[in-house]
Amino acid sequence: MPTLPARYGVSASIVFCIAATFGAPSLAQNCGALTQGSIVFSSAPTTVLYPHDSASSAIGFNLVEIHGTSPVNDTPGDPSLNGFKQLCTIFSLTGTQSTIMQVNAQTGGLTTFICDQLKAPRFQPCQAVIIWPAPEAASFMGQIPYNAAGHEGTWTYTFYAQVPPNLVGSNLYGIPHSASFNNGSFNDGNLFCNKLSLPAGTVISRYLPQTGGVDQFICGQVQSFWGGSPGEAVLIRPPSTVTSTMPIP
Repeated sequence: MPTLPARYGVSASIVFCIAATFGAPSLAQNCGALTQGSIVFSSAPTTVLYPHDSASSAIGFNLVEIHGTSPVNDTPGDPSLNGFKQLCTIFSLTGTQSTIMQVNAQTGGLTTFICDQLKAPRFQPCQAVIIWPAPEAASFMGQIPYNAAGHEGTWTYTFYAQVPPNLVGSNLYGIPHSASFNNGSFNDGNLFCNKLSLPAGTVISRYLPQTGGVDQFICGQVQSFWGGSPGEAVLIRPPSTVTSTMPIP
C-alpha cells in the first residue's frame, strides 16, 4: 500500500489503499458549470505516464488533467463505459493492476478502480485523476480526447478548505490546456492564484512522477515564480473554501 511521503504536503499517515472500492464508492463531489472555450485544437496532446516503482511510493504518482469537454466525462454513472474504463483503454492499461483514483475533497472520500475489473464505480467529471500504472502495462502514454469540435472546457470548481491530516480539502484540479494569462506566461504563481481567487496561504503542489519529487507554491509568497503549465493537474489545498472558474479564451 503506497503511502504519500510527508514532502507531498499530505501527512505520511494518510494511506492511499490500492484496492478495489467498487460496491462502496465514495459519493461524488458536486461539479459546477462547464464553459466551453473557443480555441480549436487540431489534436489532443499526448500524456505520458510513469510506472509505479514498488521501492518508492512517490515514483509513478501521475496526477492527470481531464479536458472539460472530453467524452471521458460523458457517462460518469455507466460502470462499463465511464471515465475509469475509458482511461484504462486510452493508456492501454486494461487487464493490468494499474490503479486510477479520485478524491472527494468535500468529504475526504477516495474512489479507486483497478483496470482489470469488469465494472467501475461512478466517475467524477470535474476532477483530475491519480494514475498508478502497473509496470507490466503495454504502454505508458495516450491521448485524452477533446470533444468532436476540438474545444477545451473549464469547470466552475469549489476548492474546499484543507482539514489536515485528512483528505478533506485535497482538491485535484486540472488546469485547462487553453488557460493563458500574463502575455502567454504561466510562470507567475500569484497571478494563477488570483485567477482562481485562491486566498493567501493556499498550497499548490505539482507532482513529478518520473522522479518522485514535488514542487510547491504558496499563494501570496514573495517569490511568485512557479513551474505550472496548462494541461497539467495539481493538488490545491486552501485555508478557506472558495468557488471560482479559470477563464479560458
